[in-house]
Amino acid sequence: MRLPAFRYHPNPVATGSVLEPDVRCVCCAEGPGAVYVGPIYAVEDYEEQIYPWCIADGSAREKLDVFVADEEGIGSRPRWDDVPEEVAYRTPKFFGWQQELWWTPCGDGGAYLGPAGRRELEAVGSSAFQCQRRFADSRSPASSTGWRAGRRL
Repeated sequence: MRLPAFRYHPNPVATGSVLEPDVRCVCCAEGPGAVYVGPIYAVEDYEEQIYPWCIADGSAREKLDVFVADEEGIGSRPRWDDVPEEVAYRTPKFFGWQQELWWTPCGDGGAYLGPAGRRELEAVGSSAFQCQRRFADSRSPASSTGWRAGRRL
């Protein structure tokens, strides 16, 4: 199966966001084929009924008023306008045990390669932990009030 190229989620099959069940797409009526199984936000219930091609080309958003990203989870505190529309509306997302965050370093989206636990972060080195800590601190409600780690900034 050849999927569309997703710049910010290069292998959604490997991460579990795309599967191959025997269903027809509610957006394009094609099928059966690969289907997106990640988070979806819409008035109607389209869970596991939309093809990744309809996400990639924006037709799921246009025809069904569907978006695949929680807008609050995209960006690392810059203005929403700085986040590419491609990350927000035309990239398969992923499920996490807590609400997923889509990092946007330097005003662009980061590529999601899969879950990373302590072992994976240790393989990258201490810079991965430092980056994670800075990002978490920047999203903390305390950071917006000037308090951080128990001291005044």
